[in-house]
Amino acid sequence: MNRGPRGLSSNTLAAVLMTTQLGSELWRIIETLYADDDDMLRVLDTLLELHDSGKVDLAALSCVRVDRESARLLTDDVSLSVDALRTDSAQPLPGHHAAAKVLPRDLLAPNPTFTITTCNLNGLHRNGHLVAKRLKSPPSCLIMQETKFNNANHIETFRRHLTNEVGDGNYRLFVNDLRAHNMDTAMHRRCGVASFFHKSMAGFADLTHLTHLDVPGRYLVARTTWQGLAVYIHNIYAPTESQLRREFFQGLPRDFEDDSLHIVGGDFNIPVDPALDTTHLHPRALSCRSDCIEWLSSLRVLDVWRLSHPHERSYSGPGRVNRLDYIFVDHDLATQLSTASSYDANVHGGDHLAHTITLSNNLPAPTKGFWRLPRELLDDPTVVDAIKQEANSLLDAMNAGPDLNYGAMWYGWLKRIKSQLVKCHRQHLQASKAHLNYLKLCVAAAQRVLDRTGSGAEDVEASRLAYNSAREEYTHVCRDRQFDFHANSNERGTHIYACSAACIH
Repeated sequence: MNRGPRGLSSNTLAAVLMTTQLGSELWRIIETLYADDDDMLRVLDTLLELHDSGKVDLAALSCVRVDRESARLLTDDVSLSVDALRTDSAQPLPGHHAAAKVLPRDLLAPNPTFTITTCNLNGLHRNGHLVAKRLKSPPSCLIMQETKFNNANHIETFRRHLTNEVGDGNYRLFVNDLRAHNMDTAMHRRCGVASFFHKSMAGFADLTHLTHLDVPGRYLVARTTWQGLAVYIHNIYAPTESQLRREFFQGLPRDFEDDSLHIVGGDFNIPVDPALDTTHLHPRALSCRSDCIEWLSSLRVLDVWRLSHPHERSYSGPGRVNRLDYIFVDHDLATQLSTASSYDANVHGGDHLAHTITLSNNLPAPTKGFWRLPRELLDDPTVVDAIKQEANSLLDAMNAGPDLNYGAMWYGWLKRIKSQLVKCHRQHLQASKAHLNYLKLCVAAAQRVLDRTGSGAEDVEASRLAYNSAREEYTHVCRDRQFDFHANSNERGTHIYACSAACIH
């Protein structure tokens, strides 16, 4: 079936249609269909009970409830302010969706691939000789958690082993460990992260450890550039305590360049997808999951392994009961480059599986994008009026004769409306981008006047405020789109609880 009309599967379009005569007719048909459906009535009754108990706000979700007295389906007509519904991370803001960056074909030069592996070492044993020996034929990048260095001499010994095995000048090692500057010996050690980079990777000469962003023993981020684009490689070892995890994810940095690329890996100590990444979900894991997803969404990264294995269960943590080790890749890298991912035995030590992602310049065959109706498009009254007029025209055509194929007429109407809305959306994006560029030019012009005449500081401040406000809104919408992508992927149905064909028949 053509996937086009599914792009209109949004309650925003339904809200517009319900204000027309066509919507009233559709609503009557729905009531007729569900009047004798006892299963659906039980579901709606349960939702209503949850709403009345305060566990779910159906009004905020624009949900439908059943009125037993009138035997009608109703929606609560509750007027909610935008500020009451909006949160910093999840609620959409009126704005403009960002167009994806077009990455250079030689982004990963001089090599056609980039491979990153994350592994929890549970302590760097034998002064790191085993790890150094394994890195003689290394991946482009290895990020390690729970290094548990003893002292500064331990780190230097590990560096000497790396130099002997990999070669002097052939690697960079960044360390963030609680005992990195100690000289004494401690029996009980914890935490520590380290990132190893081989010189074969793209941007090796530009690698920098951003020490001012370190979270002691927990978080390390390195910066480089690929063909002029800033690239950040994040190494994470999240706390095991739920109350500390919440503070940890809330405190991670979010202020990066608008066009920067991000790769995030490490031991998150929570199952990000509670439906598939654990055998037994503990309630404490859910308390900080939203903070983790909010931070990942702000970086526009995807779980590449889950995209390739939407229903598979693979557990990387100790005892193989949870998937705790992840690598998230920037949306543009994941969609414009070929990717391969796997979980393998940890040859570097430790009781976790190692997780590896490979990016390749061999671009996949292009596929048609899946367009979704943006909510902000329906903020334009001209668009809403046009939809209503088209709906009334469709209703008149349906009432023209009793023997018409109403399903075909409805399907064709959806396709035509979608085509028109896609054109409107394209023009909307072009206009918003031009407006942002205009505001940027206004800032530059005001600054030139100030530099030349020494007056007009107020104009500079006003123009910069307008530009920053527009750019913040633009960035927020990018995060919302990425959050929606993760939400839709995580809530995808599974075959595990579905009845077999034999049971149905």
